[in-house]
Amino acid sequence: DISEADPNQLLAELQTLQHQISTRATRLSLQDTVAQGVQNNPNLYEQFSILQQQEWNLIAKKRQWIPSLTISSGTGPLTGYSWSTYVVNNYAKPPLTTKARNALKASNKSIASSQNKTSAQSQQVNFNPTAVIQWNFLDPSRQANINSAQYLLDQQKYLLDQAARNLVSDIEIAYFKVQETKQLIDDFSEIYDINQTQLEILEARQAIGMVNVAEVEQQRSQLFIQLVSLVQYTKSYIAQTASLARLLSLPSDALVIPSENAKPQGIWLKPLDQTIEDALTLREDILALTSQAESQNWAGISQLRSYLPVFSVIASGSLTASNGYPQSFLGQDPGSLYQTSRTWNAAAGIGFNWSFDGGQNAAQAQSNFALSRSILGQKA
Repeated sequence: DISEADPNQLLAELQTLQHQISTRATRLSLQDTVAQGVQNNPNLYEQFSILQQQEWNLIAKKRQWIPSLTISSGTGPLTGYSWSTYVVNNYAKPPLTTKARNALKASNKSIASSQNKTSAQSQQVNFNPTAVIQWNFLDPSRQANINSAQYLLDQQKYLLDQAARNLVSDIEIAYFKVQETKQLIDDFSEIYDINQTQLEILEARQAIGMVNVAEVEQQRSQLFIQLVSLVQYTKSYIAQTASLARLLSLPSDALVIPSENAKPQGIWLKPLDQTIEDALTLREDILALTSQAESQNWAGISQLRSYLPVFSVIASGSLTASNGYPQSFLGQDPGSLYQTSRTWNAAAGIGFNWSFDGGQNAAQAQSNFALSRSILGQKA
């Protein structure tokens, strides 16, 4: 209740508020305020990180033009041991007679290899490197993928520009509001000081009987109302400076006050029709929607083109090296069967890949086209 408020208490509260401003506030020019807000804003950092991700995504799509090189060990290990055991049971073959056995012994041939059951084993150390170079020189869906990634990048550029523009606009509006309130406080302070001096004069004239009590009390009441307004404006000033500090991502107890008084910032010279035309042509949110729609459209085209064959140039080479015995009868010493071998293989030519997935990509393409139309509808 204003009628029950103590003027001295209000004056003390005003001095406390002014002390908070002087101790917590940081003075910045409009240019420094905008620069610090852009530098510290976490939303802009997030948008810029997404922009970098889209740039690398586009680079990845473009690098599909570069031939691929694959070096591997084929289906097995690059190097290591291999063992095998081979057993054949010729159960339909008649058993050896005694005469046949003696004949085999006389000719130094192995009886085991001539019996109904034959067993063999091998052990080798293998080294199997393989290299394949492939270049898809005709891939109908590749350029569509690149175009889709390019429009996604353009969309993110517009979103970053929009976020920066909105932030700068919010900072400037908050900065101008603080300047406006500060100018209002200065005007009220000046009027308060004048009325305070006028009250002192009236009180002095009352003491000598030149004015009555009503005139003095009327002046005192007017001065009190001005003091209440001055306290309210100062509280609003602190709230506005705190909001400006939050836009700059400063600590919660920080205040930002202008280092310069309010002044004209320029005039708008373009007519209304040109202003509307520029808004429709240059607004980042509209351009971002257009780029997003184009990206979805090219993604659908890429899905449809995936049904076309992909032609490529392929060159491959491999080396198979082994050390050991390839085959020895089970239970016998390999002896002189140990050997080394090396085999080189190379091939080059034209390859192609033509696949059909039952219509899944076609359905996905229609989904992309529908999404593109929906995004374009948002522009209206």
